[in-house]
Amino acid sequence: MYAKKKYMSIFGRLQNRITIIGHLDKYYNLFKSQDTLVTDDVYSDLNIEELFHYSNRCISPVGEMLLYYRLRHLSKNSNLDLSERVINRISDSTDFRKRLELILTKFTKNINYSISDVLDVPTNLSKWHQYLKYIPIVYGLMLLPFLLFGQTVNLILAIVLMLVLNSIIHYWNKIYIDLHIRPLIYLLKLKATASDLCEVDEFYATKDIKESIDVIGKLEKSYFVFGLNKYVESDFALLFTFIIEFVKTVLLIEPIMTNVIANKNVEYKLHSKRLIDYIGEWDVSFSIASFRTWLNYNKCVYSTPVYSNSEACCFKATDLYNPLIIDCVPNDVDIDYTIMITGSNMSGKSTFLRTLGLNIISSYALNTCYASSMRLSEFKLYTILSVADNLIASKSYYSSEVERMKFAIDKCSSEPLNCSNIVLIDEIFKGTNTAERISIANAVINYFIELHNTIVVVSTHDIELAYSFDGIVDIYHFDESIDHNKLIFDYKLKPGLEYKRNAISLLEYYDYPLDIIQKAKLNVHKIKDSFNLKL
Repeated sequence: MYAKKKYMSIFGRLQNRITIIGHLDKYYNLFKSQDTLVTDDVYSDLNIEELFHYSNRCISPVGEMLLYYRLRHLSKNSNLDLSERVINRISDSTDFRKRLELILTKFTKNINYSISDVLDVPTNLSKWHQYLKYIPIVYGLMLLPFLLFGQTVNLILAIVLMLVLNSIIHYWNKIYIDLHIRPLIYLLKLKATASDLCEVDEFYATKDIKESIDVIGKLEKSYFVFGLNKYVESDFALLFTFIIEFVKTVLLIEPIMTNVIANKNVEYKLHSKRLIDYIGEWDVSFSIASFRTWLNYNKCVYSTPVYSNSEACCFKATDLYNPLIIDCVPNDVDIDYTIMITGSNMSGKSTFLRTLGLNIISSYALNTCYASSMRLSEFKLYTILSVADNLIASKSYYSSEVERMKFAIDKCSSEPLNCSNIVLIDEIFKGTNTAERISIANAVINYFIELHNTIVVVSTHDIELAYSFDGIVDIYHFDESIDHNKLIFDYKLKPGLEYKRNAISLLEYYDYPLDIIQKAKLNVHKIKDSFNLKL
């Protein structure tokens, strides 16, 4: 006798698998909402895929699909208080957590990402399916004369012909079973797991869930018709299966039931989504509780965000940091208006912008932010950070930047005044020449300011652009110091317009030839005199 292996809880631990994001797309693509969508550009700019892997502690594919969906939408949970009570119960009660984990683990053993197929089962059977139920009646009427007039030979020939025809129809229908019926096997697994969850559920209203369980229960009886041959394990069972298959062929049971079930696929889609969302909600709650426990174990600061009821835009945080960066330096932030950030290369401007955006995304999706405290408006988020040229579409860097900026302008302009927007812009219009860059950037930032419902956080190397907004917007900077010919960055956001140019210093740090460095320094003064720039 072997001892039964003790089950090891995964709560508070890192995932022991790598999730392929492409497996999560179907649920997202079927139900994504354009009103709250995190665009592909924002997704890429803020490294949301890395945030998914960092925070994901889901047990099942269903939970992962729902978590991914949340990270792709800026949509606050409509009942945060209830959600937090569930998360806290999972964190605080070992018995409750163990029961939940066992249910979800058992569910995972029998399911994969193909479960999303039940949400997109086609309904377009062939035009002949609707008439199949009448074939037995037609056969009966055709055979009646042979029975009445004792034409035995003709009766046998007619029966053989009908069996051949039925066999053709029976096996022709197998194609439709694979497309329309077989994916629904996952519904039965959803039903079983949802039933188990209802037994431990002390929080959610389960009336609709139980209705869906009952509907899927009726499908289970119909589905039994298609699954008998899976029980083949012996010669006797094989003979029994052959007899059943023959009966189904004679009576056209499978084609007729295929038509009946396919006609209800729209209804099943409603119930399958309801059960998927229910199971996914529990799994995501487990994941958040597990993730927060892991953060505690690793002494990572986090908190739950507070959403501002004020119509004015605001973003305020203490000890805000980027969780995807090891030993990230935290900063205090208080933004209620457009701000501009200056600083030299590598000083932390781009990272700071991504930190803001990533925390906004995580606040919505996980009700978790990476700060001692954070208060924010319910923002719609737009980013122009990692812009690149597109050779295939024949777009230059500047063209791509202009296009993305226009998208943000159009979106923010069309929103009502009570809707808060935040736009994160890194090195604004760096794809064009100095004079036009400063002129266009000034005009665009002023346009956003006049909207009154939009915060713009913009970084720039152009000290001249920053001077043009001095006294109009709040200006901050990152800086560095030089110690033993090395650049030291503290990555702390500081108020005021101070700027140290370190581009040439970096050449010195990397031991560029002295002739290049001296020539570069001389060129700076020539450009200053030529353009009369305030350098």
